[in-house]
Amino acid sequence: LKISTGCYYFKMDECEYAQVMYRTSCTLFLVAAGIASVGSIFRCGIKMLFTIKVAAATVILLYTIVLTPNSYLAPWVESSKPLTLVWFIFQGIAVLDFAYAVHDIMNINAEKSEENGNKMLAFFWRISYLAGVIFFAYIALKILKILFYFHVNCEDLDL
Repeated sequence: LKISTGCYYFKMDECEYAQVMYRTSCTLFLVAAGIASVGSIFRCGIKMLFTIKVAAATVILLYTIVLTPNSYLAPWVESSKPLTLVWFIFQGIAVLDFAYAVHDIMNINAEKSEENGNKMLAFFWRISYLAGVIFFAYIALKILKILFYFHVNCEDLDL
């Protein structure tokens, strides 16, 4: 099977990489859906049978990469584009929930320290919270800079 079927010659590498990514994402989705389905019926489907899960993932991955023609994956490719947005929204909500929980823990610790008369420890909790916010804001800005540095115009892509 040639996974570059339908690719332009001068964009061959990008097209093949995209095909591998779509096939891998399809495999991971099928494995996660299978685990969720089995887990809803049998409790051991989620917590146990790790070897069977890895074997099933390997078989599905080999099938999608080696035996599946590009035309069979076209519906997955088209549906994965909007599903990616939904996935990122859920991930953003999870990150915000985690940040809120960390904020609560650090704020509660600072308030308990103040109530116990330990102003130095309360100051430490507040400074560490501020340092964490500044650090993660700096990392986020660095990531945005990298993303915009390697930005490709939509006209250059053959999707």
